[in-house]
Amino acid sequence: MTDADFDYPTDTQGVSSALGAWGAAWQAGRCSPDDVLDVLGWWSARHRVLAADAIAAQSLSLSPRGEESDALLRLVRGGSSAQGLAVLLVAPGDMLGLPPRGPITNAALESGELLVVPGRYALVPRRLDRYTIGWGVHTVETAMIPVIHSLGAVEYDLREGIRSAADLLDGLRMPRSTATDSLTDPRKKVAELTRLAAQQLPPGVNARAERILEQAAHVAAILSVAQQAAPDFGYSVGEQHTGDSALRDLARTVRVARMSATNAVISELLSNNRV
Repeated sequence: MTDADFDYPTDTQGVSSALGAWGAAWQAGRCSPDDVLDVLGWWSARHRVLAADAIAAQSLSLSPRGEESDALLRLVRGGSSAQGLAVLLVAPGDMLGLPPRGPITNAALESGELLVVPGRYALVPRRLDRYTIGWGVHTVETAMIPVIHSLGAVEYDLREGIRSAADLLDGLRMPRSTATDSLTDPRKKVAELTRLAAQQLPPGVNARAERILEQAAHVAAILSVAQQAAPDFGYSVGEQHTGDSALRDLARTVRVARMSATNAVISELLSNNRV
């Protein structure tokens, strides 16, 4: 199969988490650097590292033309510390400590995610073309605190979220304008999207974190289908408002679950401690 035959994802969702988890596994001796790059290859055949500001360009000696994917490994490896490597998943109104405005905030909002790496830098992915993801290297002026909620609490919230999402799915009416074979059966579409949204973790990591990420993928798939049905969500203005609020709450539950589980895995790998 050639690059032309492979159907890469159209966005970058999840690639920061993959780089964080597999980069930590590489540091911990659980995989090779080629394994890290192979995982990133699911999103794109090529990855380019680009300085997003003058400080990053100078201090990291990044070429103005960008660097090849090996530069990602150097950035993730920098400092070889359990501190400073963390995933942030952000959304409007839920910026998790990012400054209220500025280049890094704008880039993170556009992407929905970033990976903080040692040395107070942040990598923000964006798709440059069908086969290339560019990683903007931003200088972080103030330290960011990783989001790691208790995995027990996260799992409980996700179970509640799954119940809410199931109720949401039962009440969906797919919009007539997009009624295709793949959308007339919402549950079939959810199953398909769950497989696509599943996050592949390095072998032998925390089993609870793996389970949380599987559950989060299921809820995210339901959210995706529900958003496609948004024009016909509910039968009245009040029901539409309630539906929109439910979608926002579930989306935040998914973000917190994914961040907590992924950051817990990263911390566990780098500190060699169970969480």
